[in-house]
Amino acid sequence: MTERLNEHLNQCARNLNNGKFLAKLSGGDVVALEVKYHLRCLQKLYDAERAYLNSLEKAESSDPGKDLYPMAFSELVIYIKDNKVTITETAPVIFRLADLASLYKLRLEQLGVDSPNVHSTRLKEQLLARIPELEAHKKGRDVLLAFKADIGPALHEASQYSNALHLSKSADILRKEMLQHKTKFSSELKDGFGVEAIPPALLQFVCSIEHAIVFIFTLILSFFRNFSLSLSLSLSHNYNLCLSVIHSFILSVFLLHCLSFFFLSLYFIVFLSSFFLFYCLSFLSFFLLIMQYFFTSSLNSLFLFSHFRSLSLSLSLSLSLIIM
Repeated sequence: MTERLNEHLNQCARNLNNGKFLAKLSGGDVVALEVKYHLRCLQKLYDAERAYLNSLEKAESSDPGKDLYPMAFSELVIYIKDNKVTITETAPVIFRLADLASLYKLRLEQLGVDSPNVHSTRLKEQLLARIPELEAHKKGRDVLLAFKADIGPALHEASQYSNALHLSKSADILRKEMLQHKTKFSSELKDGFGVEAIPPALLQFVCSIEHAIVFIFTLILSFFRNFSLSLSLSLSHNYNLCLSVIHSFILSVFLLHCLSFFFLSLYFIVFLSSFFLFYCLSFLSFFLLIMQYFFTSSLNSLFLFSHFRSLSLSLSLSLSLIIM
């Protein structure tokens, strides 16, 4: 009971519409402030609230148009839901409780209820109970009702509107300063003429932008400095691991160079030996050609010389292809 005392007292003050009591309760939680009260006075307050609510119920029950209240309330609920469906997602739906109460009262009068009694707090509680997606938010003396899904877009739209308003005000201030600033030009560019020709507000605005850019670059440099410091600390803590990785990398590079040198040397050896054999076989072919020219007396010798010469030519051609 003590934990909900502050909430119950505020509810009683709102139902009774007691402005003085609401002003006292606005100072904070009554339990935290250790507010002193009499049990008799507290019971009297509860009795007054109960009597007021009973009088409202009796007024509604004795009213000949009491059946018209649920009809007007259901139409109000349909109106709220239809606005949610018809309006696009880019425009969040927000209702003022005072406007809804006025619509509710106007519809009751149209249905034939004379001087309808509309209580805003009770209407808000009924709407929140009937439409769970609604949320109530206070803005000064007004109470705004909005759907939970529209809270984020509404805040974003308000932020964009605020930024646009600030930019518009800044542009107006700079425009007024530029129009009011007067300079005289005497056909000579003296020292300091450029500074005098610029309005002070415009110069201050540009300097603030420049300082903001410098501040951003300072933040970036500090980030990289902290990153390099953390990297060096991590390397110092893991020195042995880093050293083993570096050693393995150097060893692998050394082995790769040794293998490449070995294969390159082998290629040069094969190339030189093939080149030497090519010239030897070419010389042998030329020698056999001369021998054939001088010793052509018998057919056997002619056939033998031709066979050796063709063999030497084929070997020399194959070696030349290998060398190429």
